[in-house]
Amino acid sequence: MTDNNFFSHTTLSGSNGATFSDRITDAGYNWNAAGENIAGGQGRDFTSGVNQMGATDAARDVMYGTTEFTSINAFFSDNFGISASGWGELGNGLTGEVWDSWQANQKGAGGWMGSSGHRHNIRNDMFDDLGVGYVWEPTDSPPILLDGGNTIALLPVIR
Repeated sequence: MTDNNFFSHTTLSGSNGATFSDRITDAGYNWNAAGENIAGGQGRDFTSGVNQMGATDAARDVMYGTTEFTSINAFFSDNFGISASGWGELGNGLTGEVWDSWQANQKGAGGWMGSSGHRHNIRNDMFDDLGVGYVWEPTDSPPILLDGGNTIALLPVIR
């Protein structure tokens, strides 16, 4: 996607319009059920310019919409009485409604766990395997091509 300047579940540039299922089948992966989550803009530190975050912080930013454990833990503790002692426990006992409220609190930037569709893919019992890719492209430039031919100047990141 970064090589061809697009953001979509369907390959829009540099290929033949392949879907996610086309791509995993063409790669020889044997599958019965599959899901795909994609993210853009995460892993970048916008407060001090466009700098790359470390891999752990980038993963937390994608998953939870924040790299600050204290802020997400305080939100769950203050609003739902559910507290974790560290990142490894975060999410234990949380329902979809609680995660959805985190998404609303973050103005739509609550990470994959704050998004019901993304959360469903992550927690889906039908999936046995998980693949993750991370690309840092500091020179990626707008406009970014989206589905339907629309473009955006920058990928939205709300903090």
